[in-house]
Amino acid sequence: MRKNWILVILCLSVISNVNALEVKSTTVISIQSYTNGTVGVITSNQDVGPSSCRSKAKYIVPAKEHGTSNILSVLLTAKATSKLVTINVHGTECSSGYPKITSVVLE
Repeated sequence: MRKNWILVILCLSVISNVNALEVKSTTVISIQSYTNGTVGVITSNQDVGPSSCRSKAKYIVPAKEHGTSNILSVLLTAKATSKLVTINVHGTECSSGYPKITSVVLE
């Protein structure tokens, strides 16, 4: 049974990150939470994102995305504990001209 769950998790991570670019082992410098529910984050590595984005000055989680509060929780935990994170940004989509975060992993 355990092998089946591991296989399911591996498959889902591959499927969910087909269009993802990774910002590996980065430090969260600042987090912005806007009144419309959008979350922005500045990290120690701001050079990852699709070429179609106007700027890579920050990464964005749009308010309309499911899981925004979960991503914010992970980012706040990383900032408060000085832990590294891996941030996955969409490989082709931007939000407000910035790379769009699809997931965050606390290391």
